[in-house]
Amino acid sequence: MVTLKLKGSAVAFILRYKVEVWLITSKNQP
Repeated sequence: MVTLKLKGSAVAFILRYKVEVWLITSKNQP
């Protein structure tokens, strides 16, 4: 069950990264 927790945290990290990138790109658009 440890691998499941690691996979879940990795997915959460990737989602957070994508959201931050999306916020930065949307902020740069006029």
